[in-house]
Amino acid sequence: TVHGEGTIVADPSDAKRLLVCSMIRDGTIGEAVVAYLSEDRGKHWTRTFKSRDGDHGGDPACGFGPGDRRSR
Repeated sequence: TVHGEGTIVADPSDAKRLLVCSMIRDGTIGEAVVAYLSEDRGKHWTRTFKSRDGDHGGDPACGFGPGDRRSR
C-alpha cells in the first residue's frame, strides 16, 4: 500500500495527540482516504478512518475540532 499527499496535525489542547490523513493506493482496492491517530507523540498509530475502497474523494484534509471526544 502506497500513501500519498499526507497531512499531519497536532491537537491544540494536547500536543501528544497527532492526526494524519492520507490517500492510499493499492493494486487491488484502487484509492481510498485513511486517517491515523497517535496519542503518544507518534510512537504508536491506530487507523481511525478508511473510506470505501475506490472512493478517494480528492485531496485529504483533517484536523481537531473543539471539545474532547476521546473515549475513556
